[in-house]
Amino acid sequence: PPVFNRTDDFALARYTSNGVLDTTFGTNGTVLTDFSNDSYDEAFAVALQTDGKIVAAGASDKNFAVARYGTSTQGNDTTTVLTSSLNPSKFGDPVTFIATVSAASGTPRGDVLFSENVNGVPTLLATVPLSNGTATFTKSDLSIGQHEISATYDGDGNFNGSTSNPLLQMVTDNT
Repeated sequence: PPVFNRTDDFALARYTSNGVLDTTFGTNGTVLTDFSNDSYDEAFAVALQTDGKIVAAGASDKNFAVARYGTSTQGNDTTTVLTSSLNPSKFGDPVTFIATVSAASGTPRGDVLFSENVNGVPTLLATVPLSNGTATFTKSDLSIGQHEISATYDGDGNFNGSTSNPLLQMVTDNT
């Protein structure tokens, strides 16, 4: 079995159907996901999707965190950064969320999943294809209050998936 140093990151190991560590996954069968330096990241649930991708959900410094891993994570690492066109915004204002996915070399392709953490439960808002490393999503019906929005890049055969730090979108009364 793999041995981990204490890093306070999501730690994931993948095994084959016969119980042997799958060394084609990540680094010798394991992946560590650090959502932010100096953060305490903890996975609470793991699910295997029908397409073979693995989803781990939990928390990063008390914020919702989700990571989605492809069938092989030996591609280029990516970073997903989420920004807002208007923060704070007023009720009824269109707010565009911009996810920028970058890698040390090349341009990532695939989809970005925009989600909102609602009472500790991730709620999918939209799935948007990347165009030149950027995906945008506009929402005009955000309720008054604070919204925790995240963007998750799926990854593909050449690029590993990544998730943005949560963005806190403030919506105020329009009066």
